[in-house]
Amino acid sequence: SYYEGFIRNHISPALGKTKLHRLAPMNVQALMNRLAEAGLSPSSVRGLQATLRSALSRAVKEGLVEHNAASKCTPPRLKRSEPAHLDPSQAKTLMDAVRDDHIGPLIRFALATGVRLGEASGLSWQDVDLSRRAVFVRKQLQRIDGKMALKDLKSASSRRTIPLSDHAVEALQDAKAWQTLTGIDNPLGLVFLNNEGRSLDPRYVDRHLKAAMVRAGLRPLSFHKLRHTAATLMVAGGATLSEVKNVLGHGT
Repeated sequence: SYYEGFIRNHISPALGKTKLHRLAPMNVQALMNRLAEAGLSPSSVRGLQATLRSALSRAVKEGLVEHNAASKCTPPRLKRSEPAHLDPSQAKTLMDAVRDDHIGPLIRFALATGVRLGEASGLSWQDVDLSRRAVFVRKQLQRIDGKMALKDLKSASSRRTIPLSDHAVEALQDAKAWQTLTGIDNPLGLVFLNNEGRSLDPRYVDRHLKAAMVRAGLRPLSFHKLRHTAATLMVAGGATLSEVKNVLGHGT
């Protein structure tokens, strides 16, 4: 897996023989610097630090050490040239990392369909047809006068039918299962809700998405970048640009 690769290829060979109580920030910093100089990407070096930081936080919690050596290091700066989307491997890492997260179904659905945040948060169960493996994107959730409200999509290209992949179907099924188990009051019949059963606020999504990406050892990106990622994954999977255009709801 993503984390095992860091441990097997980098952390264990360099630090595996170091006594836990002797592990210092300078040891971790030296490893990060060495890997960066050897050509490992800044995002991967940050992922390595996140992996080690997570393991050491458990050691601190259990009283094995007093301080987390990995949390006191300075990660390399991300290059401006790095793409503002996830590659297929990173997308899988994120999907695996949010498997048990409340916001997981929304993130997985976005990666599979490329929907805009307002479209996803405004999606209702009456516009989901699992038997046909399709969703009908017709509305979006917007903040109007300080309150979240459903509004019809204006352009013809935005109002569209999206075919569902296995990943998208599983995400919808998980969202439905959570609502059924919690028995929340959902008068608008929305598919995706926050952890208190209310409609999604963009700030809530942005905060939880970025936190999930940091936990996964990935560069934090906005929800809109998941849309870019979805387009990349579709093309990598063999979709034509015309098909991608239709799924994303672009006019051209």
